[in-house]
Amino acid sequence: MLVLSAVALWGASAFASDSATGTLSIAATGDVTLGHRFAEYVDSLRARSEPAEVISSFAFEGVRDVLRMADVAVINLEGPLTDRGVPAAKNFAFRAPPAFVSYLTEAGVDAALLGNNHTADYGRESVEDTRGALHRAGIAHCGAGMNLRQAREPCIMKGRGITLALLSYLYLGPKPPEPGVIWALEDRVGMAGHPHDEAAVAAMLKEDIAGALKTSDGVVVFMHWGRESTWFPADYQKRLARVAIDAGAAAVIGHHPHVLQGAETYRDRPIAYSLGNFVFGGNWNPRDKDAAIAWLELSRATGGKRRLSARLELLPVRTDRLPEGHPFAAHVVEGGEKTRVLCRLRAMSAKFRSPLPQLRAPDLARDCAGVGPAPPPAPATSAGKMSP
Repeated sequence: MLVLSAVALWGASAFASDSATGTLSIAATGDVTLGHRFAEYVDSLRARSEPAEVISSFAFEGVRDVLRMADVAVINLEGPLTDRGVPAAKNFAFRAPPAFVSYLTEAGVDAALLGNNHTADYGRESVEDTRGALHRAGIAHCGAGMNLRQAREPCIMKGRGITLALLSYLYLGPKPPEPGVIWALEDRVGMAGHPHDEAAVAAMLKEDIAGALKTSDGVVVFMHWGRESTWFPADYQKRLARVAIDAGAAAVIGHHPHVLQGAETYRDRPIAYSLGNFVFGGNWNPRDKDAAIAWLELSRATGGKRRLSARLELLPVRTDRLPEGHPFAAHVVEGGEKTRVLCRLRAMSAKFRSPLPQLRAPDLARDCAGVGPAPPPAPATSAGKMSP
């Protein structure tokens, strides 16, 4: 039986983290789907006899340096790594060949979050095979298991003298658009979380965070939540984020809407409600291609207590290089594009009591006069049939 919790050790980093000060850096991303349209595109590259190095690197080349600079690089793996199973009765069922785990290792991914609505798209086999592929590749994984106990176990990451627990959950509100069978039970494979009971998820958060803090210095909670294509968090997202922080989480980071949502602080702890897509093979050419990497720095609080202080910045990303380049090719943006994305995030966060400090900086405020949260115009041409 595979062990869900995983430990990884790192050496020196060239970016931000300092072993002398005990600061651990995390680069967290939104949705990564290596099946569906992504797999079709890889097949087309092979059919054109593109060089192997292009095929293996195009998707993460523009973000690889950031992921590798972090002590811990974390993705939301939205789709199983399997060639077995029967597709679930739902609108979209994703899967990718287990060999595609090489895209993650080449990019420097350390942990994959599985608490989402696609890990079990091909039933028990998809969860089992995904966990197996990640385990063999040395990538920590959490949020899905062969039963609820396993699904709720954390990824345990170690570095810079800090032991950190990552927790991953799926909750889509009281009336989810997904079949209830994808959530784990005591005797059923699936995701951590609950199909409709917010109170049950809150209870899991309290119990799991308390348990993780017994053996770790801090906890970061990742929530797959919200409504697709909405720029503002639902009330339940804000409530559950506060439950997690009140229970002791150092930060809360979300995904699922496929677009950015705002970011705030609560009790001096950061909350990023949605990072948008990342390398998302579920859609050839999405209308909204703005995304972000959450760069989180965790340090021991003054006085040497176990509780960690947390600082979060959002690094703007575009999720492809169309029309001239590759689809599904996430890359960090700079200059005017970086400012535009940060201004969108600032507008999305304006109604929070305490927006993320990065988004309320005076210099950004001056740059953002007249910029709202609306997405960029729809692309003039499409790279193919639209899907989620």
